[in-house]
Amino acid sequence: MKFKTAERFNLLNILPEIGNFATLKILRDLREKLSLTEEENKKWKVAFINDGKRSPFYTWNNEGEKANTEIKIGEKANDIIVEALKDLEKNNILPDTLFEVYEKIVVKK
Repeated sequence: MKFKTAERFNLLNILPEIGNFATLKILRDLREKLSLTEEENKKWKVAFINDGKRSPFYTWNNEGEKANTEIKIGEKANDIIVEALKDLEKNNILPDTLFEVYEKIVVKK
């Protein structure tokens, strides 16, 4: 499945941090896949901004903005993402930043 750079960061933020051993192993692998590589960080000039005026955030250049990276996600990892997104939606706390990801993974246009 292809993900934009921002979608990768947003997915990393909603993954559960607790579970059984098998789930944690899958989550560890999923986090590795969604995380930016050293090459991507360098090429896209990724920077962490914490100026104290707003919530900390990451920025990247135009090439990183246009990137649509293919990431292979297994069935169980996909189920974990779907469950996390559905929980946000069910509780009416699904942020706009995850709208396209929700459509892509849960709704599957």
